[in-house]
Amino acid sequence: MCGSKTRLCVFRWHGFGCATFLFRRKIMKRAIMLVLALLIVLMLAACGSSTSSESSSTPATTQNTEAPKTAAPKTDPPKEESALPIEIKEFGYSLSGDYLYYSIHLYNPNESYIVKLPSFRITARDASGVPLGTEEQTLMEIYPLHDSWHAFMGFSVEEEPATVDVEVLPTKDYKRHHRRNTKSSNRLK
Repeated sequence: MCGSKTRLCVFRWHGFGCATFLFRRKIMKRAIMLVLALLIVLMLAACGSSTSSESSSTPATTQNTEAPKTAAPKTDPPKEESALPIEIKEFGYSLSGDYLYYSIHLYNPNESYIVKLPSFRITARDASGVPLGTEEQTLMEIYPLHDSWHAFMGFSVEEEPATVDVEVLPTKDYKRHHRRNTKSSNRLK
């Protein structure tokens, strides 16, 4: 026993105390972690190495069997498609008390762009065209070729509007979206 009556010390017969045993155990854990970290670094370095020294030592022998080509006219590289604005597929509203409630169905027609922070504006007008109220909403994002449905409690109106207009505000925040392999994403089917 070393120091306390409840602990049995393995290294007591070597003349070390229990504190020395715990200290050595801590150092051993750190040494093992260091060795494992070095092994990982070496494995990553081996995976990233190139075989350019092997390919440069053997000379490449190719024969040109084609006739010399005339200079072809330069063509511009294919232009990236420009992002299209989101579309309003459906819109509806109702009055309950003094508040205008509305629902909107939006669609992103882009095949490779996520529309980030799309916004739209709702404007209620009376019969003479005077605005009774207006409100802007900003959403999070709409993925390519996806629909998005939203319903909101809008603003307070004093009288029943003759028309309620909705317009999509210009969005400048588009993010290029790269589609994943559909076989791996449809595993549950």
